[in-house]
Amino acid sequence: MSKIIKGVLDGHICDRPYEQSANVFFHCMRKMDYLKEILKEQAIYPRYNIENVSYLQLNKCDNIGIPIVCFCDIYITKLKSHIKKYGGYGIGLEKKPEIEDKLTPILYVNESSYLFSDFREVLEESID
Repeated sequence: MSKIIKGVLDGHICDRPYEQSANVFFHCMRKMDYLKEILKEQAIYPRYNIENVSYLQLNKCDNIGIPIVCFCDIYITKLKSHIKKYGGYGIGLEKKPEIEDKLTPILYVNESSYLFSDFREVLEESID
């Protein structure tokens, strides 16, 4: 498979190789049973993670549960420290088809951005 992604550069669609990350999403876990479940079910189910959202300054809560599945896209040669923290079992998924199938990589939000204020507003409304 080609390590090609579609990108927009100066208004033009272009093909370019992955340069800053691997062409695979890795999902690491601590238990072999988790990996067996993924292979048996042919699905990776999200687990709820409690996230501190106090920085959003919501009126009624500082923590929310978010359904999440964590992936990394670091090169396999750089996985050693990641495995120490997240577990020595894992599965890799080719990045391009997963993105085309609507998998969303992590999103970092600048606190002064419109996205931050929109996210805060939606959460505030859903809590009320």
